[in-house]
Amino acid sequence: MIQSLIQNLQQDIAILQHYTKQRQSTGFHDMETLIESIVKKFLNLTENLNLTRLELIKVNFPAIDLADDAAKVAVQVTTNAVRKKILKTIKTFESFDLDKRYSRLIVLGFCSSEKIALSKNGYEIKDISDLVKTLVDIGNEEHIESIGQTIRMHNDYTRVHPYSDIDCLNILINTLDRNAIKHRMSSEGDYSAMVKGLNEITELISKGQINKKEKSKSIDDFFDNDIVDFMRNVRNDISEILAIVNKRKQKQSDFVCLYYNDMEEIDNLKLKIVERTNSISILKSIPFRMEMY
Repeated sequence: MIQSLIQNLQQDIAILQHYTKQRQSTGFHDMETLIESIVKKFLNLTENLNLTRLELIKVNFPAIDLADDAAKVAVQVTTNAVRKKILKTIKTFESFDLDKRYSRLIVLGFCSSEKIALSKNGYEIKDISDLVKTLVDIGNEEHIESIGQTIRMHNDYTRVHPYSDIDCLNILINTLDRNAIKHRMSSEGDYSAMVKGLNEITELISKGQINKKEKSKSIDDFFDNDIVDFMRNVRNDISEILAIVNKRKQKQSDFVCLYYNDMEEIDNLKLKIVERTNSISILKSIPFRMEMY
């Protein structure tokens, strides 16, 4: 799932880079706040920093945009970190004696950066791809989701291109690959855990979220009719399973008493989901196979 989440995040970033370049080419420079927020989130999560926006402390703070005073890290965020911009940043940084206050200076170009040689230790030039690589190396799913949410929820950002259907299908398939689907009822331990897992799958299909955290896109945003049919059928199968469980739930209690015929019917519905998942995987050339136990 992490690979697909990263691909979705890269799409968001690529769209934002393109949009930022277009705005700048027409004389608008209104994306800085969003870009700073993204970089701040990236570095705070990947390097365990506590960066704050210096603009909130002092308007037009010289040379840098973000800083962690405790870690002695300063960050200059720019759209394009070209040689002239980098050298000017360093000169201003040193002229205000900020090099005595911070032991590390990161100059980050969101759209591009020119990797020039720097004579002083502690000065670094990065671009957004460097931050994504670090995120991949860490492999923390929540970090990826958190950064993606920072982009998508910001008022300056308008999504102009949907996530890839295949990437989002991969996320759904990985979510289906869980005990709530694969375990036959004779092996199912906690019915409440099964119900929770089934509800999460339904939420992912309907809203692209799990527990209100965005992981994918909703069924309404897919273009591939084969995938839409698959998702709709799986959601219907799960609805039937939940209806059986709810029918046997004791009033004013979480206790569920399923009969043999109920369990057999649920197993048949689970098997349908497994078969549908394997069929769509073959159809879309996804190397995946699920089995029931």
